[in-house]
Amino acid sequence: MEINNDERFINDLIKRTGQKNIRNRIHYYSFLNVKNGLKETYNSELNQRLISKLNEYETIILNLDKPVNRLKSHDFYKNYIYPAGYHLERKEKYKYVSKYDLYVKIIIGLILDLVIWFMFDFGLYFPVLTLILIIVGIKKRENAKKNKRFFGQYY
Repeated sequence: MEINNDERFINDLIKRTGQKNIRNRIHYYSFLNVKNGLKETYNSELNQRLISKLNEYETIILNLDKPVNRLKSHDFYKNYIYPAGYHLERKEKYKYVSKYDLYVKIIIGLILDLVIWFMFDFGLYFPVLTLILIIVGIKKRENAKKNKRFFGQYY
């Protein structure tokens, strides 16, 4: 059996594990997006290793019969989904976006705003660059989710 975007699979998994938030704990949408993204990319040795890791993760998910705690969920994400997502995120042509992309934009905006504020010694300064980068980051995240090119922990 292969995992696809099917509510019956999630309902069956909820019954087997007794855990209502199992979709988030197994990073269901991130898994689907990254797996489909790797299938669309070029065929390389690294790509094949990442696909085999995701197939191993898929087997673990299919055999789940007890609740998944936060620590186990984090291990799943760190060991199986993140390496493949990071590979797709690094390549500009795939346009994958991680959950942390918005946070990076906020930090960069704050740093730039502080530099401008100190350089020009404004009395009261509105953080324009931070707001612009937040808006850009939110739009990028929305487009990535819509195009199934988003991955993140608990997504």
